[in-house]
This record gives sequence, C-alpha cells and structure tokens, in this order.
Amino acid sequence: MSHNQSSDDKQFNYSQNIVYITNNELGFDYLRDNMATGINRRVLSPLFYAIVDEVDSILVDEARTPLIISAPDMEPTNKYLKFAQIAKVLKETTHYKIDEKQKTATLTEDGIQEIEKMLGIDNIYISAHYNDIHHIENALKAETVYKKDIDYLNRNDEIMIIDEHTGRVLSGRRYSD
Repeated sequence: MSHNQSSDDKQFNYSQNIVYITNNELGFDYLRDNMATGINRRVLSPLFYAIVDEVDSILVDEARTPLIISAPDMEPTNKYLKFAQIAKVLKETTHYKIDEKQKTATLTEDGIQEIEKMLGIDNIYISAHYNDIHHIENALKAETVYKKDIDYLNRNDEIMIIDEHTGRVLSGRRYSD
C-alpha cells in the first residue's frame, strides 16, 4: 500500500487477507475514514490481526509524533515573510524565550511591545491581530529551534521534515503550525 493509490485501489487492497502497510499510512487512512462523508468513501475493511515490525520504534519513538490531517494554508505568503523578517531582529531573552526541549518560542512583554511598534499597532491582542502572535512565535521557532539539515531539508524550494528518530525524510509531512 502507498499514499498515492486511489481510494478504489486502497479499498481493494484492504479487502485482501494480508496487507503490507506502514504504520503512518494505516494511521492516515484511519483518520481519513473517520472524516469520510459516506460509508462508500471509506477504504479500511475490518482488521483482525496485525504483525508489526519494529513495534518498539512505532509504539515508543513514533508515538510522540501525532498524525494530523491538515488543509492547505490559505494565508498569503507575504504575511509569513513579514513575520520571518520580524523574527530576525528580535533578541532572545529580551524579546522572547526558547524552550529547546518543548521546541517552543514565547514572547516576553518587551517582545510584545517591540512587535506592536514594528507593526504600528496599539494592541496585538485585539481580534484583528489574533493570529499575529502565533505566526511570530512560529517564525521564531523556524529561526531558532529548527535546524536545517537536522530537523528539515530544503529540496527544490520544498521543506521536507526529517524524522528525529530515524533520520529519514518524512515525505508528504509538514509541521502542524
């Protein structure tokens, strides 16, 4: 089984007595089936037994990586470029704090004031700017937490996530933020 098969092919393959599939593909098919608008759009058939290769890796190591189905981003790219430029001028400890273990960036009060000044706004917490803090913190994570060629690759202008446990490229995956 592979992710680029049609729904009809997947339905046929899942109806077989033995199915060879990766844990991620099975997980995503399960999620898509739960979002299906009709029973005929589901691909999974009842599963009775599973023989799992490298079960320790799947249940322990990969259990920390959630399977998330996301939609294409609808926000304009220039907005992200603006936040990336802002992230480059902010100073760690003064404007934001980084938690390497949790892979988070949190703005300080000074950081909030600096961003309001840069954006020319009085209050970033009003609804018109609701997503701005989220986007700026993501830009800070991209700038400071995630490392090129360790956490991700840039191939043909496409960001490809590297699995932290195996070192393999996670094709078709993207960060949820």
